[in-house]
Amino acid sequence: MNFEEAYNGLMEILDEASKVRIFRALLGGKKTIRKGDYLTKSVKFAVEHAENNHIYEDEAHDVVTVVVNEDDIEDASNPGEYLSKINVEGDVIYTSKGDDYEGWDSVKNEKMVRKYRFGW
Repeated sequence: MNFEEAYNGLMEILDEASKVRIFRALLGGKKTIRKGDYLTKSVKFAVEHAENNHIYEDEAHDVVTVVVNEDDIEDASNPGEYLSKINVEGDVIYTSKGDDYEGWDSVKNEKMVRKYRFGW
């Protein structure tokens, strides 16, 4: 391996290290996280938030996820929450169940949720 290959490899590692996966509960059918939206790094927090919103608003909510640069988010006033500094479209990984929701333990092993419980 020459210097240039080593340098490029290191830069790729550093670039990946500056990325973070974020989650947001959004009204069903929406996938765009907007500048100023509250976010979390916890899939559990996002699922619970989607379920809570479903009950109060009587409409299904989705959990959306996307990988962004760490610089694209900032700390919010609430612990465990962040604010988006960009507009970005994410992928839906969960749709709320409303009255059929039986708690985190009932959904934590669903394929798309499980995929993000322990990392990327």
